[in-house]
Amino acid sequence: MAKIVAAYARSKNKIVMGCASTALAASIYQDNFFTAHSLFKIPVVEDEEQDLDQQNDLQCTLDKNQNRFNLLKETTVFIWDEISSQNVRDFSAAYRAMDNFNNKIIILMGDKMQIAPVVKYGTKQQILAASIYNSKYMDVSQPDFYFEPCYFSKNLRLISSEDSNQELYAKTLLEIGKGDYI
Repeated sequence: MAKIVAAYARSKNKIVMGCASTALAASIYQDNFFTAHSLFKIPVVEDEEQDLDQQNDLQCTLDKNQNRFNLLKETTVFIWDEISSQNVRDFSAAYRAMDNFNNKIIILMGDKMQIAPVVKYGTKQQILAASIYNSKYMDVSQPDFYFEPCYFSKNLRLISSEDSNQELYAKTLLEIGKGDYI
């Protein structure tokens, strides 16, 4: 989906930049995809070095790379894949550095039934607090931050597969994600 959106926007002469929480996820894409830390120059901070409640303390270092900052200012569409496993403090830093993504289209992609943000030695509450899904950005009562969720309705792996094992695998994943699998 991200590749299709990026190709369409580029066909309209728009600048598209993308990122993902890991280098492996970013490598799936071809052009202009980076890790979030690399794209927005988000410093890597050990959890022990920073209180998880102080999301506003982390600052992107785009001021040290004026060419990158100018490119990001000219970017029309940002695609952020695997947002589910990105710590919300990283997103907050990019959000502030990019002037709240004003006049930009930002597409956040992720499956909240997959990997949560990593919080070294974190409790369940700390991990939940690190998730963008529990942040002000996903709070419908705060329209300045609210992202409108869109959901895929078809499992594309199942459409092209006649393998009953694939169907069982997909069903099992959904059950695990909902907490129904025993």
